Amino acid sequence: MSEYKGIRGWKVQTVSTDPAASIFATGTWSSGGNLNTPRGYLAGAGASADDALAVSGEPTAGSNTGATEVYNGTSWTNTTSVNSARRGLAGTGTVSTAALVFAGYTTGATALTELWNGSTWTEVNDLNTARYGYYGSGTSTSAITDYPVQAESWNGTSWTNVTASSSSSGGRNQAGASNTDALAFGGSSPATTETELWNGSTWTELNDLNTARYAGASFGSTTSALFAQGGAPTSTNITEGWDGTSWATGQNAATSRNYMGSSKGSTGNSTGLSFGGFAPPFSTGATEEWSLTTPPASFQQLNLGQVYYNSTSNAFKVTQQSTPLGTWGGGGNLPAPMYVGTSCGTSNTSGMAMTGFSDPGITYSSAAYQYDGASWTTVASLNTGKNNASSAKNSPITTTLNYAGDGPGTYSATNESWNNTSWTEEADLNVSGNAATGFGVSSTSAGRAGGQSSVTPPAGPHFTGTEIWNGTSWTEVSDLAASRRYAGGVGTVTAALYIGGDTDNPSFPGGRYTARVESWNGTSWTEIADLNTARYSLGTSGTQTSALAFGGGTPANTTATEFWNGTSWTELNDMATARRGGTGNGSSTSALSVAGESPASPPFIAATEEWNAGTTNFTITVS
Repeated sequence: MSEYKGIRGWKVQTVSTDPAASIFATGTWSSGGNLNTPRGYLAGAGASADDALAVSGEPTAGSNTGATEVYNGTSWTNTTSVNSARRGLAGTGTVSTAALVFAGYTTGATALTELWNGSTWTEVNDLNTARYGYYGSGTSTSAITDYPVQAESWNGTSWTNVTASSSSSGGRNQAGASNTDALAFGGSSPATTETELWNGSTWTELNDLNTARYAGASFGSTTSALFAQGGAPTSTNITEGWDGTSWATGQNAATSRNYMGSSKGSTGNSTGLSFGGFAPPFSTGATEEWSLTTPPASFQQLNLGQVYYNSTSNAFKVTQQSTPLGTWGGGGNLPAPMYVGTSCGTSNTSGMAMTGFSDPGITYSSAAYQYDGASWTTVASLNTGKNNASSAKNSPITTTLNYAGDGPGTYSATNESWNNTSWTEEADLNVSGNAATGFGVSSTSAGRAGGQSSVTPPAGPHFTGTEIWNGTSWTEVSDLAASRRYAGGVGTVTAALYIGGDTDNPSFPGGRYTARVESWNGTSWTEIADLNTARYSLGTSGTQTSALAFGGGTPANTTATEFWNGTSWTELNDMATARRGGTGNGSSTSALSVAGESPASPPFIAATEEWNAGTTNFTITVS
């Protein structure tokens, strides 16, 4: 008799671990032995989690230590101290044969460079520029340190000035094998997501980090690197891995901290060490070991709809796409109602809302609020009150931009940047307007498209213009294919979406309220698949390839939520409250819907809803 599988069916694969989105996502952190001298602002070197060097640093506020410790995979042992105790220094190289430390702060910035031979430290030629708080990568004979305006390259004997990366940020982490092969990423003032590749003569911009931060643990190569923890600007435990093309999120470290040391000589992101640093307000000696627990040969890529047997947990499972299983839940209310405000943020635990109408009496609000996953806190107000403004939607709440909108009786071109403390007026847009869509990742990288403007195109008052902000000025670039306002938007200055909107043109296909979606590639806009529900004044979150659209006017207020997978839109679970003129932020799996106008009275609301997606692997049960 034939088996059913032989007639119609498939073999269920047996695996020891659940499939994952990337091999980096299978990595784990574990606790190691503590440093003998807890400290931050220290240098690190070493080849792996079993062989590392911790050098100098700041044990208490304003103090320096010259202590050097060697790690054997279990515990730290004191060895010969550096000649010049300092903090804020950088390190590169392997422990057992050679390491290099340079720069730092003694009673001021220093250019000192010292070489380690496994038993003693020797002072060698200084840097050309005294500095502290910067990082390096490479070996003891071939290293580079990126520094705003002027980077320096080490050839084993002396330092040579070379071209710096385009970033003006301090505290940039690095990884790489030599002075001709390096990766610089992140940075401070404000925190940034920038990633750049050095080939020995020029820097090339690559795909950004998922989370802006600086002064974390970093190691690996230009094709396989790790960046963990750091300041954003408060300390974080986020871990990301670089595969030569993009950054993937991994398991969070156990401890949130910044300005720590790491095994800089690790050649990839499969094994390494993070140690010391500041877990504010105190220095720490904590050590954490990173390891990719799944060998590449055993890695199972997560595939939608895959049925498998997990031999470790003794269970049959199926992978399902997480976003369609998401649901909306209640969050903390804003301190005051908000209508046609704007927002930014990276998740449903980290959002910022600002400006808008605070009441039907048409007050031009300058208020700003930050969300921590439970409640909103009032922060410094903007210099100019407005509504219908735009923001760098995908930026963290520590560094964003608020621009254009309505001022009292006029369209606005004003532009203000946020540094997590206060708002600063920056260069105005070229064209004033309101109800435009904002996108971007920080206060130095943002875009504005569409809206309503004093510049009137032939089709009516709605605008097709697009402008890009580089931290200094706005540049007009290619227009949208179709003019409209009150659309949703997500993404970066090179990869964004413009979603739905109000055309104010009855002859436009589909009528005044449109389902049209356009995609931006950094050069031009292209029409892609439409929403299922035409709408305007909607909330959005996510990226160009994975986004949510929710709420809005159809023209009646709606609760509808849709998910974009890079190809098409899928209807998901609705919000609890129908609203338009609200705002949204976050990702496609962790988002906020904030305020707006509801059918109730009074119409303007302060309600917040949180979007949470489910997990990706589900146990099959029999009943």
